Amino acid sequence: MAALTKTIAGRITLGVLAIHVLVLPTLYFGMVYLIKQSNEEMFLNSVRGHARYLADSLERIGASASDKEITDILDSVVLSGSGFFAELVGDKRRILSSLVTAADAETYLEDLTFQQHDDGIYFFSVPVLYAGDPYSLRVGFDEAPYLEQNTIAYKNGLIIISGYLAALLAMLPVIGRRVVRPVKALQKASRQIASGALSEHLTAETDLVELVDLSRDLDLMKDRLTDVSKQLQQEILDREKADLDRLSLEQQLRHVQRLETVGTMAGGIAHELNNILVPIILYTETAIEDLPADSAVRDDLQRVLRSATRAKGIVGQVLTFSRKMAVDTHAAVDMAAAIRDTAELLRASVPAFAKLEIDIDPTCPPVLGDAALVGQLILNLCTNAFQALRDEHGVVRISLGLTQIDTAIAKANPLLGQGPCVCLTVSDTGEGMDHQTVARIFEPFFTTRSVGEGTGLGLSVVHGIVTDMNGVIQVESTIEFGSVFRVLLPATHNVPHEDGQAVS
Repeated sequence: MAALTKTIAGRITLGVLAIHVLVLPTLYFGMVYLIKQSNEEMFLNSVRGHARYLADSLERIGASASDKEITDILDSVVLSGSGFFAELVGDKRRILSSLVTAADAETYLEDLTFQQHDDGIYFFSVPVLYAGDPYSLRVGFDEAPYLEQNTIAYKNGLIIISGYLAALLAMLPVIGRRVVRPVKALQKASRQIASGALSEHLTAETDLVELVDLSRDLDLMKDRLTDVSKQLQQEILDREKADLDRLSLEQQLRHVQRLETVGTMAGGIAHELNNILVPIILYTETAIEDLPADSAVRDDLQRVLRSATRAKGIVGQVLTFSRKMAVDTHAAVDMAAAIRDTAELLRASVPAFAKLEIDIDPTCPPVLGDAALVGQLILNLCTNAFQALRDEHGVVRISLGLTQIDTAIAKANPLLGQGPCVCLTVSDTGEGMDHQTVARIFEPFFTTRSVGEGTGLGLSVVHGIVTDMNGVIQVESTIEFGSVFRVLLPATHNVPHEDGQAVS
């Protein structure tokens, strides 16, 4: 019961039933009373009218009538169906219906009102002026048919009320659903909206004005809240994006500052080492020239000279990483030609297990830089890619294309600026790198190779050359799926190379 009172349909049902519990008994007993009074009045009017008709008939026939005719008239009362007794009584004469006995007349008491006595007979007298003498027509009518009619009427009333209650109970769920259905539709739509389906509308398919107005107001409120939610979500996304951009820029700045710090330190050390190596090389060369050709010491000095020269080369690489070239030394560099020249050098040293693929867009414009350093840039990237294959079959791919730097990329890479940009991509299918390794690959002397397999300066030199050309280098790598180095360099103009051909 408590659960039923918490629903709209339940409250409607209980309310209607409560009203009918109070109203229906009153209607029933009122109907019973009216039926009883109506039947009583009809019965009394019928029997009194019948008796009056007999009295008038007796008065019309007068003294000329025989006892047989009077008896027949009295017999008609009993033969009518509801008559039970009839006699004509005067001072000098008494005529009784042939269908009753004289003893019956003594048992009935005259009824002034309906069912005044418990004999079941409505007995009364009607004055008659017969042949100039006063007589009394005494008649009795059976009350049982009337009582049976009342009983039938009561039963029919109960049947009608029961049918009405059954129909009402059958209609209550329909009425409840008619009211509840639009409410449940609103509830379903609101739940879908709460789960993220903002395109749903809070509409009620009903002709109930209150529910229609409610659904319209709720839908309007939903639209306003949706707009506010979208604005808040957009502001949150913008703020999160701004935070991510800020963190990315801060990370880039820290990375650049770290490389600059390392580069400055490495450059200072390289200068000191260079100052030490120069006299070593010069005095070693002088000593070699002063010694006879067959001197045993000459071979040892040659070894010293080769080691010092190699050390000077490493120092030169460190200086390339750590210093900026003068802008006026930059010239237009044909990247396609530089790739082809480097490829000629690489093809002679490509391992048998590796495959070199080259794809050049002939429409790529030149970039500003140093041609020798650009060649060293490509060579270092390709050497690093071949070494990443680790003596396993794989592919190293060099591609060159033209791309456009939009506002988002330019914002993340301030050195590039907006406009056309030459994209040099060197990819391999080698072992790949994890995030920690990718974060340190441009640091001088950082390497993942064993002792004697490299100095760890190749990628740091690449970074120094790209930075010197106002470019950006991007790295994507996945363990066991290889690495992609993408170098973006500002283009000088959009004039294509006349002799540029795609190489593969």
